Amino acid sequence: MTLRWMVGIVAAAVVAACAAGPYGKITEIVSDAVPGDSFRAVVVSAGDDDQNTLQITARVRQQLNDKGLTAQRRSGLWSTEREALLDICPLGGTSAVDGLLFVTWSELNLFDCRTHKPAYQVRGGMNGTNLMVDRLMRYLRPHA
Repeated sequence: MTLRWMVGIVAAAVVAACAAGPYGKITEIVSDAVPGDSFRAVVVSAGDDDQNTLQITARVRQQLNDKGLTAQRRSGLWSTEREALLDICPLGGTSAVDGLLFVTWSELNLFDCRTHKPAYQVRGGMNGTNLMVDRLMRYLRPHA
């Protein structure tokens, strides 16, 4: 075997390992109990208070609005996702929104306001938020 051929094999193995690793894999969890087309308006909130996450959240909100979903901003500081969910979607009350979407650089988590249950989650790793938003929209608008 030549050195060039061996280097090519090693390079291909490294690329394959990276693509299959946790940062290259996209995973989705979809609720059977909450249909995606039941969401018309959602509050989009940062999953943490990091400045980059806040910027990513604003970009995700704009992408969702551009794709026809009503994506709203809600200011506030909460210690946990559960606390934010209870504040934005009070139990037993009526909410002006159908869901609450938490955004981080690698993950989107959508909760149903009526039931407070997780409806959809996508983890995109290093694939970026654009791909995760596209996957989310396929859940929200399955027949579009």
